[in-house]
Amino acid sequence: MPPGELRLTVHCGPEHYPDWTVKGAGGHGLYMQRPGLPAPVFEAGAALVLRWTNAQDQLALEVHGRVRDSDEQGTRLLLEDDSVAAVPTIQALIKRATAAISHPAPAANDKLGRQLELIREQIRQGLGPRVRRLLVQAETGLDQIALGTMVEIAGIPARMALEQLHAARSAVANRFLELLLGHWETGSTGQPARDRSIASLQLLDDDSTQTFLKRSESARKLERITQKAWHDLRRLLVTLTTASNHLDADALGVESLLDALTTAAREGGLEPGMQQFLLRLAGHPEVLDLGSFYQTLQLQLERAGVEAPAAGPTPAAGADGGGFRRTDSQPDTTASPRSVPLPA
Repeated sequence: MPPGELRLTVHCGPEHYPDWTVKGAGGHGLYMQRPGLPAPVFEAGAALVLRWTNAQDQLALEVHGRVRDSDEQGTRLLLEDDSVAAVPTIQALIKRATAAISHPAPAANDKLGRQLELIREQIRQGLGPRVRRLLVQAETGLDQIALGTMVEIAGIPARMALEQLHAARSAVANRFLELLLGHWETGSTGQPARDRSIASLQLLDDDSTQTFLKRSESARKLERITQKAWHDLRRLLVTLTTASNHLDADALGVESLLDALTTAAREGGLEPGMQQFLLRLAGHPEVLDLGSFYQTLQLQLERAGVEAPAAGPTPAAGADGGGFRRTDSQPDTTASPRSVPLPA
């Protein structure tokens, strides 16, 4: 976040949605949107709390209101009486943001900043719809399974699993994007390397071990399918990250994407069995279609002037290389991709 810039997070009960932008404010109301991210549709009359925080996550402004109308494009809010006095401050924030867009401050590395924003935009436009499609397919599959009242999904009655996923779907998709976008910010501090070795399983409980193994199994399948596309893209990402002490070229690799999905599902309140259900579905290559995403991002980076280092040999199938982090040797037991698989 640039110095002096405030971040707006919208709170609705226990849920919170960061990165909103107020487009207009006046009288007793305001209109806000969530550019580049899926926007929740709030019920009319729902109570919302808007909090602006600075780069140190300190509260700068808070207002309260109720939803006048809301759709996927944006939300209109009727401010509570004690929050109306904040309208001039909100209008000043809108002017400041507009001026920053019209006359951006020079960055230490404008070129790198533009290239990172390109990656972030491709994550929003490419991976955002893909993870939402994954969740919709999972919900559709559960809906069909739930017709049998005695059927269970990983020890959870199918109808209950369906309700759990439906309630968490938006939060899981939002958190998945937040985790991935955070890796490609100019001021990102990076993430410590995850221990994905079999030896690390001894530190996990049974549920976490099963989730670890399911993620590893799905990762192997996706890596085999996307190996060439990922190898070509990663060479460009290495060019961007070599000059940085915080960026990680592997932050868009299959392992990292499935890690983000697992974390988002867990933080979204899904049971371990449901986390494994999503990971197994994600292991079907056509669901996330990562090869196409990698190829599109590669093309966009090349158009932006990113050049790969001298070409090396493409890693052979099944070998370590191209940024893949091998885990274990579990057998491929996935069912046909034409049906939504049940977790093992």
